[in-house]
Amino acid sequence: LVDADSEYDAMWQETNAGYAFFFDTFFVGSCPEEASHLPCLGRDDYADLIFRQSDVHVAVLSTFPALTCEQAERIGYPVPSGICGEPFPNQAIADTRDIINEAVGSQRVIAHSAVVPNASSHLSAADKDRWVQETMRGMENAVNEAGIRAWKCYTPFGPLPNEVIKDLQQSQILTGLIDGSILAEGFRLDDEYGQAMIEQARNLGTPLINVHKGVPILSFNPEHGSASDIGRVATTYPDVTFVVYHSALNFNMASTDSVVEGPYNPEDWGPNDDPLGINSMIHSVVVNGLSAEGKGSDYVSNVVAELGGPGRRTVTNPDQGTHIIGKLLKYIGENNIVWGTDAIWGGSPQALMQAFFAFEMDEAVAEANGYPMLTAAIKAKILGLNAARIYGVDPNAVLGDLADDAFARARREYKDMMARAPVPLRPNQVYKGPRSRRDFFKLWAKSPNYPG
Repeated sequence: LVDADSEYDAMWQETNAGYAFFFDTFFVGSCPEEASHLPCLGRDDYADLIFRQSDVHVAVLSTFPALTCEQAERIGYPVPSGICGEPFPNQAIADTRDIINEAVGSQRVIAHSAVVPNASSHLSAADKDRWVQETMRGMENAVNEAGIRAWKCYTPFGPLPNEVIKDLQQSQILTGLIDGSILAEGFRLDDEYGQAMIEQARNLGTPLINVHKGVPILSFNPEHGSASDIGRVATTYPDVTFVVYHSALNFNMASTDSVVEGPYNPEDWGPNDDPLGINSMIHSVVVNGLSAEGKGSDYVSNVVAELGGPGRRTVTNPDQGTHIIGKLLKYIGENNIVWGTDAIWGGSPQALMQAFFAFEMDEAVAEANGYPMLTAAIKAKILGLNAARIYGVDPNAVLGDLADDAFARARREYKDMMARAPVPLRPNQVYKGPRSRRDFFKLWAKSPNYPG
């Protein structure tokens, strides 16, 4: 979600041209037919797409990393620089959570607060320390004033000084590369910046860190998209839960250079190796003694794999999907995988969820690699029960509260309207969906991007 409402500063579309370009290029929101998608990515669109047009009961609202222009000036950005300004500031996240929940009288939204703990390397040691201390105060304010209970960080993201960005083109800002060289610096969860953030989360009683890994975009440093630090911090901080967004899937929107997800074989890698893609996270977990393999179906870890990026690849590419789900079940564990839709990137998430409901692993591939099979019970865990445990939500109580709130009634009316409507009603309309493996492959062949 980006803020398209007038109550917050809309200047970010001018001062953060890189983000404006990115959102308008890759987010279709609720108006895919319009020339510009930005007006369709506001709070009302989010609520409509997530709660009226899909079966989502409770959503986690997250955001992107960004600097205010005041912060940018202090570390050497020109202002307006084209890459400062927050598309969706933490206050807007908290306000959106409260407005939606209060409007319907139930807990529909849980909010993250974005944390950017790292400062540019050109700063003095004293300036870097001031940056970290400011970040720590911001986390404290988010807890005390906005009731935040979880954090979102992007280890590949790093502030860039004026002398680096002043001559950059928009495409270079987005990819983080110029002439093959990495621009953004990023940070690691086990370095001084990451550990300061984790320690503060613990001190504040909010030990839930959601960290973007893989998917190198938006001035990201691909090296810091590696998940090699995950196993290390998970063993150092066993009381902190680390949710790895995208499961470190190596998928670059700005190029076709993406890792094809296959099996993970521990014997192929040494303790200090760092495979690409999802194997980066799995290997880090394995070498640090946190693998779920052989620990039974009750195994619960503080490393959680999120399927925001892999979910779409799973249902649109069944061969890779079997390996993605299979190796996550084998090494991360069925209790430690959570669903993610990337919110409203492609409109309502309903199609993607229905495709996952219908997805079946290739039995021969699973057997050859020792993968547990994906059952209906495990799908239920992935699609909500695991996240409910992590966020402290009682699903039975919540489902009772949500059974007849305003969104539940709007959802029923929408489904009735869809059932009576002529074909087609709208681009993201969802019908009954595939009911068998054969139906799934037929639908996948026709529309690989929207299989549901």
